[in-house]
Amino acid sequence: MKKGSEMISNFIAKNATKTPATADKYTYAEIKNYDQIVKGKYPLYANSTLTDGLYTGFESFRNQIPASETFTSVKFGPDNSKIVKIYTNKTGKDKEIQKDQYYALIDKGIPYIYSDLDNGFLKMNRGEGNELYYQARAKATAKTGNVVMASAFFGIIGGLIASDTSAKFDMKLDYLNGAPIPIREVKK
Repeated sequence: MKKGSEMISNFIAKNATKTPATADKYTYAEIKNYDQIVKGKYPLYANSTLTDGLYTGFESFRNQIPASETFTSVKFGPDNSKIVKIYTNKTGKDKEIQKDQYYALIDKGIPYIYSDLDNGFLKMNRGEGNELYYQARAKATAKTGNVVMASAFFGIIGGLIASDTSAKFDMKLDYLNGAPIPIREVKK
């Protein structure tokens, strides 16, 4: 107990005299609304219209700085919520662009994010607090009983197939690092 008290006292004494890293000052109300303040600093969240183009990473997507590679057309999946192919037309002929080289794309002002498991760009929608939401497949843990049963009937291969499952989730884009945040599993 004494050691813990000393650690806290030393931490406070050491840091009480440090000058702040930034000159920004926030009221209590602003601290409660800090996410909105931070998001407001980035064009992806602050601008009402987004810049069409391909984006190589989250930083460029968030700051709305598209890659030099441009696309001329896209091919949608059956339900129009997923882009399955993107094309460029530099030489007069449509040439498919490798999707997995890009983090996201914006087509006609609508953002799409790339998903390996879905093998395409998935449509994103704005939600509460200007958050970006989408539905994507993610690795899901298999029920032990299912894996054991598949192993018993189909051997090692059956067990491996049963344990390597994925499920569709409602996702939210983390505005700080671009990681997907699973919200809930979408039941069929």
